[in-house]
Amino acid sequence: MFNYLMNYREITLDGWIRKGEGATAVVYANEQNDDIILKLFAPEFEEAAAFDEYHKSVTVSKLGLPTPKALEFVTYKGQNGIIYEKVKNKKSISRAVADDFEHVEDYIKIFASMCYKLHHTECHEEGIPAIKEVLWNALDNFDLINDGQRKMLREFLSTWKDVKTALHCDMHLGNVVLSGMEPYWIDLGGFSTGDPMFDVSIFYMFSNVVCDTPFIHEIFHIDGNQFRTFCSRLRR
Repeated sequence: MFNYLMNYREITLDGWIRKGEGATAVVYANEQNDDIILKLFAPEFEEAAAFDEYHKSVTVSKLGLPTPKALEFVTYKGQNGIIYEKVKNKKSISRAVADDFEHVEDYIKIFASMCYKLHHTECHEEGIPAIKEVLWNALDNFDLINDGQRKMLREFLSTWKDVKTALHCDMHLGNVVLSGMEPYWIDLGGFSTGDPMFDVSIFYMFSNVVCDTPFIHEIFHIDGNQFRTFCSRLRR
């Protein structure tokens, strides 16, 4: 994880309006400035992890990949937050497909173009981990497998290429958002480097393996058949 400093601007929530809540953070809009939002992490969310997301967002912008700019890392009563550039009239590709399936081919082209640019970008920035190393280390604390399975998985990981290709590491239709038809990557907390097939496997899991579950339908707003249609046409 990237080395971070401990002294950031302390803010108040005066002028900030609560707009939404996720698993780890609450999002606020600003009454005076419609061009920014605040992502305020939950009190239990570690400072290092919050700053890691900030650093990765800044890195992705430097690489020329489209993403809302991370403008400032801030604190509020011991909680950490990031002030981001606001994507106006934001709609995820999954929501766009659900609302406008007739034009699914347009959304496929946008998503394919975003993935192509991502996976043709190299990243040598300090503090950006290799996904191979992340997974290798994670196996130490994964108690749902036995030692034999752990050994087998590490043998598989050892076959992966050691490359510096940019990876999203949570690549699915909910993590590309549109402002009009202008696309942006979001939720870059897992941004890493490595073999693009890792991102492809994540996308395949969402679009073919778990796509029929009610939980996934609730998150992505599209059903299994629409997921599979998107995936099959994307392969063309």
